[in-house]
Amino acid sequence: MPLQTQAYVAVEKGQKLVQQTIELPEIQPGHVRIQVTHCGLCHSDLHLMEDDLGISQYPMVPGHEVVGIVEAIGSGVKHLKIGDRAGVGWLSNSCGKCKQCEQEQENLCANNEPLIVASKGGFADKLDVNAHFAYEIPAGITSENAAPLLCAGITVYNPIKRFFEEGMTVAVAGIGGLGHLGLQFAKQMGARVVAISHSDSKRDEAFKHGADIFVNSANPEDVAQVHGEIDLIIDTISAKHDFVKLFDILAPNGTLCVLGITNEELKFLPAHLILTQKKITGSAVGSPKEMAEMLDFAAKHDVVTQTELMPMEEINEAIQKLLRNEARYRIVLENK
Repeated sequence: MPLQTQAYVAVEKGQKLVQQTIELPEIQPGHVRIQVTHCGLCHSDLHLMEDDLGISQYPMVPGHEVVGIVEAIGSGVKHLKIGDRAGVGWLSNSCGKCKQCEQEQENLCANNEPLIVASKGGFADKLDVNAHFAYEIPAGITSENAAPLLCAGITVYNPIKRFFEEGMTVAVAGIGGLGHLGLQFAKQMGARVVAISHSDSKRDEAFKHGADIFVNSANPEDVAQVHGEIDLIIDTISAKHDFVKLFDILAPNGTLCVLGITNEELKFLPAHLILTQKKITGSAVGSPKEMAEMLDFAAKHDVVTQTELMPMEEINEAIQKLLRNEARYRIVLENK
């Protein structure tokens, strides 16, 4: 029989979340039901609540950095059992048949389904999801720390792992929810790490999270010291900023990987690409295989999310705090 549970619901665009009773389906083959203990708050939740991506469906239960305890499993589920601690991130399903799915790149499937759009997210007491997109949380990671790794963590881990080679200098632009994790992952992979920020306010924290060099992008002397030396820039900035300026400081054959969602266009002259063979690319979260690898790496190398813990019932206050840019660096909601 279907199960009733409590959730925080976006009834329509632009409205505060309201607590409502929702219905979850009877557990299906290949699915798990999770008793939610923690759920991170991400800017992507806000984008979907406002339908900034044009894919939102209301009513909606946001929350896609979900950690909890498995309380029911459908037939065929082998990697999880009742009582396990499990997490769910941005993705909740894919077609399972296309070339990308067959190559274990479900995050690139044209028909993949974001959790919040296709189902009901983690700002709730319970969650139902395809078990292929639910991951056992390693014992070495607390639930509060694990929640943001399921979106912010995989978002920065995946491109660093994909592009990093021994001896590279990796820069992380934007020292926030994604950036502070990017610094740690790059450092633990063996990179020379540069932190780039628009002011000196996060200098000390950048060094704490693994930076070898700090660059204030508004200071020409700071920029000059790394110009032409950076092999990979992980651009996590979600506000308007100068992409060309970042691109210019790359070394020949360098890569600018854009992760922050903004409404501005990227404008480059062909010469920017041709003369130095630089590249610009993006990265879309990660596949289930990559998610499991990331969680294992974070546990083994003590990659720690800097979090603020708030009660789930204060979700609307948490949203306002995030909108005011006061979160340091990820807010995690906890069900008591």
